[in-house]
Amino acid sequence: MRPTSGDVVVRPAGIWPYGLYASSAYREAHGIKPGQFDLSRLAIITWTDQYAQLRGGPWFARHARGATVALTSDSVRVHLAACKAGAGVAILPSRVADRDSDLMCLPRAEQVLSLDLFLVVHRDLARTARIRAVMDFLANVPPKRF
Repeated sequence: MRPTSGDVVVRPAGIWPYGLYASSAYREAHGIKPGQFDLSRLAIITWTDQYAQLRGGPWFARHARGATVALTSDSVRVHLAACKAGAGVAILPSRVADRDSDLMCLPRAEQVLSLDLFLVVHRDLARTARIRAVMDFLANVPPKRF
């Protein structure tokens, strides 16, 4: 999240897309096809209350009313493992989940969640040569989807 306080220098650094994923076993067991599913009839793997507002919790709140919560966790690794094990559908970082041939992104990632990434440095450190060099380099790299 972009800091809202503190004596810091903030620069955009990219976008981290997330998608809604299901394992092949879960898709087969529930007749899920990309773009053709009813989330209220599926089990979801979601965030603990502490992290729900930072990740996919708001998207699930809007799109998965009535869904059974199979698991709550504050760990992406736990979400990934539970999804792969067929416990339900999960909002996962596309960069990680797209590399797993057993997982399928149900709607396009840009329909679910994209988090902005920021380079944040305390203002005093931003003045040092080595930090300034890294910040200048990163500032000149076009923002990209990770």
